[in-house]
Order: sequence, then structure tokens, then C-alpha cells
Amino acid sequence: MKQTFGTSLGQSIQKQQSHQAKHDQSQTQKMMNQQQMRSLHMLELAQDALQDYLVEQMEGNPFIELADSPMESLENIYDLSREENSNLGELSLFDTLADRPIITIRDHLLHQILCYRDGDIRRLMIDLLDYLDDDGYIKLSPADLSNQLKVSQVLLSDALELLKNLDPAGIACQGLQEYWLLQIEQDSQAPDLAYLVVESYFEALTKREFSFIADSLQVDVADINHLLTYYKRLSTSPMSLYRNQFEESKAYIIPDLTIYKEDGDFKTIYHGGQKGQISFNQSYYNRMFKESAHDQEVQDYLKNHKSEYQALIASLNKREETLLKVMEAIVTIQKNYFLSNGAHLQDMRLQDVAEICKIHSSTVSRAIKDKYIYTSFGMLRLASLFSKTAHQEGQENKQLSEVHQLIKQLIDQEDKQKPLSDQKLQIQLEKEGYQLSRRVVAKYREELGIASSQGRKQR
Repeated sequence: MKQTFGTSLGQSIQKQQSHQAKHDQSQTQKMMNQQQMRSLHMLELAQDALQDYLVEQMEGNPFIELADSPMESLENIYDLSREENSNLGELSLFDTLADRPIITIRDHLLHQILCYRDGDIRRLMIDLLDYLDDDGYIKLSPADLSNQLKVSQVLLSDALELLKNLDPAGIACQGLQEYWLLQIEQDSQAPDLAYLVVESYFEALTKREFSFIADSLQVDVADINHLLTYYKRLSTSPMSLYRNQFEESKAYIIPDLTIYKEDGDFKTIYHGGQKGQISFNQSYYNRMFKESAHDQEVQDYLKNHKSEYQALIASLNKREETLLKVMEAIVTIQKNYFLSNGAHLQDMRLQDVAEICKIHSSTVSRAIKDKYIYTSFGMLRLASLFSKTAHQEGQENKQLSEVHQLIKQLIDQEDKQKPLSDQKLQIQLEKEGYQLSRRVVAKYREELGIASSQGRKQR
């Protein structure tokens, strides 16, 4: 009887222990899942959103403190980098102006120009800023600019093209017509006739001669009215979308990473200013813990808040680790792109990076979302380094090299006084069996180092 009781008691204890173990395991798994979700959420946040998130965490935890601002932390990183290594190559381009917050549109443009290598073209780009009007246009003709600045037309054309591709796009266009053409070129959803009408009938468009345009193109007036609805959505000034943002709110973009070349290899700096900002007030915690020695509820409260801080730091560490890992994989795939200062972008998918990093492609997507990187040739969105392949553009049976060769051939044979626009190149390519969007044609032209139709036009 005693043996049976002892056995029963032992089994009961084992069941309780097993139940407790399962409960503890369940709680541990739940905490791990919560931590993973927190880490993924913080990975996805852009710099400003992450800063707001940390402020929220501080407000809900009396022991968390925030120190320097992100910009101050960023400046400290640059200063430290310069002190530790005087051979940072392209990183030396970030001088005093490039390191401070951007407070005007001119500063914003100059900030980007200073990311280019020092030389004639960079100095000319800076000089051209003095010719911008309030809308961001340069109304002087290339010939007049060439005479005033005493530079060759070729160098001027290159400098103007680089300026037009800065942020905001379209800076240094000669007027609304060129600016609209640029916007339409970059819009894969633009109506079929949108580019042609602006390119060939802009004066008639401004005079509201819609019937004349319709008759000339042999389309209905209703088709032209449809275009007018589209044109109303286009920006009328490169400055308009940015003037309030930069001059009134004094906004600025903080890069998440900087890449530079050193001793033949690419190095990456992570601008994790947030880690330096956040700290735990240990002395305050110790005092509270000591004073509540006989109050278990208060002690549990204190322990929970310390655990929350530790989880927050762990997520910040994970964010840094993942971003650096993803950037290393991107550099592996896009090495020619960085070596060519942005001239040769390779086809790259999220899955390509995910396979190298041994993580899920959705994690790569979170890592690159709204993230910026400094390079020697400008500040870029990480997402812009991912391009569609020729297969994705419908060219399953055509080689990319064949498309490049045909584009070059068409441009070599064009009338230099009436060069082919990207839309006309698209039409010619379509006749040869290449179904490409105008945006992709523009990308391939740029990969060949060929200027836009405006830049190739000989007067």
C-alpha cells in the first residue's frame, strides 16, 4: 500500500514537473517569437521612424535614457573614422558641409555633388547651381552657358545630365518641356502618347490646340483629353515638391550605411547612432530594487523593464548585424556597379541576396526598405540597387547584350539634330521583337553611358 502511494505521489510530481516544463517552454517560445517580431519590426523601420520608436520605448520605461541625436552620432562616426584611418578614399569627400544637416535645397544639392570625385565635372556642377532659377531650371542655352563658364559643350552636357539625376530629379532642366519629358521617361505607367505629344507638340499643347494635335496624330480629341488628365498629375517645377520639406521643416536624410574603397576592397560603416543614444539608468534601477526588497510586485515590475531594455538592445544589435550582412552580399553581386561609380548595375533579386545571407527574402525586403547608403558617387536608396532582369521584362528569349547592341546601333545611325527619344527607341526595339518599357530602355541606354536625346542633340 505504501509502495502504491509512493508510486502515485511520484507520478503526480512528475506530471506537475512535466506540466511546468511545458509551461516554461511555452513561455520561452512566446518570448522568443515576440523578440523575433520586434527585431523584424525594427529592421524594417527607417532612421526617423526608428528614432520615434525609441522615444516611445523610453516614455514607457523609466530606466531607458536617450542621449545624442542621430546626426550628432553620425558626425561622431565620421570624425572617429578620420582619426583612425586617414586613407578612407572616397569617404574624404564628406567634408564639413556634407556632414551637417541639410537646411536648404541648395545645401541638399551641394551635399550630393560633393559625393562625386573631385575634378572638373564636380566643380562645374557646383558652378551651375548659381544659374538655377526659383523653379530649379537653367534657362540659358548650352551655348551661352559654355561661353560664360568657358567650358566645352561636352563637359557641360555631362555636368547637366548628372545634375538632372540628383534629388530632386529634373534640376537644371531648361524648362517645363524637358522636365515633363524626364518625368514621363521615368514613369512606366505613362500613357502611350504622353511623351510624343510633349516632345513634338508642346507649343500646341500650351496654346490648347488640342484638335490640331489630335488631327496630326490621327487620334480622337478624347485621347488628348485623357493625356491632359495625366499631365495635371506631373510636377511643374523640380523645386515644388521639396521647397517646403527642406526650407521650412529643415528635413535631412541620415544614411544607414556608408561604403568606401580601401586597399582594393570595399568597406562598410554602419551608422547605428541609435545604439549610442540609448542607455539604461542602472543606478536608479539599483536604488529602486533595494527600496522594494520586500515588495515582490514592484521587483517584478523592475525586472520586466530591465528585460525590455535588454530585448531592445538585442533588436538593435540584430538590425546592425542584418544590415551589414545584406550590404556585404549586395557588394558581392554589385561589385562592378560600385567600381564603375554607378555605371553598370547588375540584375539582382531579393532571393539572390537572401541565398548569400542564408536568410529569407522577406527579411532582405525589410532590410532595404527606406534605407539609404552613401557612396562615392552619391546617396542612394538600397532598393534602387535591385533591378528587374530582362526575363522579367518579357525578354525570355533575348540576351541583354543583344538589346544593348541594338540600342547603340540605333543611336549611332540617328539624325543628330533630331536624336531618338527613349520612347522612339522603344518603338524601334518593339519592331525588332523586344517588348521593353520606356523606363527599361532608358536604363539600358544609361548603362551604355549614352546621354538622353536632349544631351545628344546637336544644334
